[in-house]
Amino acid sequence: MAEDNIRPFRTRDAQNVPTEEERALHKKIRRHRLGGRAAIVVLLLAAAILIAYFYMDYQRKTYSNYSIIEWNELSGMENSNSVSFGGNILRYNKDGVAYVDYTNAQIWNQPYEMGSPMLDVSDQAAAVVDKGGNKIYLFDEKGLTGEIDTVLPIQKIAVSDADTVAVLLKDGSVSRVNYYNKSGEVISEMKIGMDNMGYPMAMDVSPDGKMFMLSFLSVSGGSLDTVISYYNFGNVGQEYKDRLVKSKTYEDSVFPEVEFLDDSTSVAYGDTMACIYKGSQIPEESATITFAQEIQSVFSDATHLGFILSNDKEGTPYLAEVYNLSGKKIFSEDVSLAYTQVKLDREKVILFNDTEFSVYSLSGIHKFEGEYESTIKDVISTNKQSRYIVITPTEMDKIKLE
Repeated sequence: MAEDNIRPFRTRDAQNVPTEEERALHKKIRRHRLGGRAAIVVLLLAAAILIAYFYMDYQRKTYSNYSIIEWNELSGMENSNSVSFGGNILRYNKDGVAYVDYTNAQIWNQPYEMGSPMLDVSDQAAAVVDKGGNKIYLFDEKGLTGEIDTVLPIQKIAVSDADTVAVLLKDGSVSRVNYYNKSGEVISEMKIGMDNMGYPMAMDVSPDGKMFMLSFLSVSGGSLDTVISYYNFGNVGQEYKDRLVKSKTYEDSVFPEVEFLDDSTSVAYGDTMACIYKGSQIPEESATITFAQEIQSVFSDATHLGFILSNDKEGTPYLAEVYNLSGKKIFSEDVSLAYTQVKLDREKVILFNDTEFSVYSLSGIHKFEGEYESTIKDVISTNKQSRYIVITPTEMDKIKLE
């Protein structure tokens, strides 16, 4: 009986065994399929190489002329200044501030009366004050978010994305730095005297509003030194006297400008060097860029630092250099244009004066240099490689380089 439960191994039906002719046919089919796949792969690789070639050729393209493809009259705000903000443009003058798109269509406006308006912007907030006055207006992309009145005259401001603003105030022979929220409440305040700290030169606040950076000039033994200080307005700062979490002295150096690039990256710009700090709570110096000659101008974006230096080459009085945040040089070009403004915009170095502008790519291609038909107030790169916005006193022009 046990033998009845034994299951034999399965065997192929002889009729299902392929013949030699069938085996040969199957091999041909497999070769055809593999050949088709290989052809597709080759075609895809060729297409990718071709696309890369045309892209690189497009990136290397240079231009010698331009045409105005759209223009919009700038009416309603005489003698205004402009700055890019939130994907559009802030225009401001002594009578008010307006937020407009690239066709000059108004999104919102805020009237005021100021003798000497100053503007500071972060990625998501803006502040306008009257230098020497007592009024601060805070804005975001939707309009007014707060108004702050100060007792002492305003000297400098720095605004954060969190709608907080640091204000340098003049109090006789001393200075004060007050830190406000958008409701006008004082978050923190400090007194700066020439006898105990020095003269405040520059300041900035981190985008999240938790860190404050201050550069002040100190005279010690006949030499001019700069002290870079960081104040933490978060929980970590509560453990430190006056919330001062970091301070470093640079002997025989002047640092007239500082800035936060993000919550954990900040830069102090000296006369012959730039010091990069990392850290969102207690910043530490991570890299130093030094130069043999004095820095003429600085410019930056979220991931790069740019410098204009004096140059001893005939016909090119300036040298433009750009570094990454590790302190590595990625761009260096001689500049002949007698510029008055320089900026980094969409991976391009843009220099201009009242009558001319020049554009370089960070790969070192001199894309364009030439005269413009009207007085230039600003040049703004767009998301199209050859198109720019040129702002003049009376128009906002969209141009195409040719």
